[in-house]
Amino acid sequence: MAHAAILDPLAFVATVFIDPILFQMKDQTDMIAQRALKRRDRWDSLQDVRNSFTSNKGFSDWHPEVLNLHVEHSTHDSTDRERAARTLKTPKEQEAATYLAAPHPDLPSYLSESKQNHYFILGGKSVVVHPADREWIKSISRTQRHVVVMEDAGHLVRLIPALIRE
Repeated sequence: MAHAAILDPLAFVATVFIDPILFQMKDQTDMIAQRALKRRDRWDSLQDVRNSFTSNKGFSDWHPEVLNLHVEHSTHDSTDRERAARTLKTPKEQEAATYLAAPHPDLPSYLSESKQNHYFILGGKSVVVHPADREWIKSISRTQRHVVVMEDAGHLVRLIPALIRE
């Protein structure tokens, strides 16, 4: 979306970035891609998926309703070697390729030169947007109000219930 906002400034009135991956981080993305390739991608049933995801540390801070929707919509019934199974809709190889397709190397400079309104919601405990990157984002923002750091959030910023109603 960041790239689209830069290529066509009239496409959006403003952009809101939630802990965005704007910077190339080769070592980190290689590690994440390798983890994606090792990730389990099939279960015996929907309930097995639910149990697996619920006990997964990576999903521990997800709201239960959101996690349940993720379980239902990110997997599907399939036949694996003539037996029923539940598998990920997005193959783990595709997920890994997504991580390896790093952001455009000039994206940070494009954002700094952009005349659009960009709003950033950043996780204070994010492993994706490091403190130095947060400072850079603050430096290119038009006002400090355009950057909010949620100190207790990681990369997956929890949606505030009041915003859901708006």
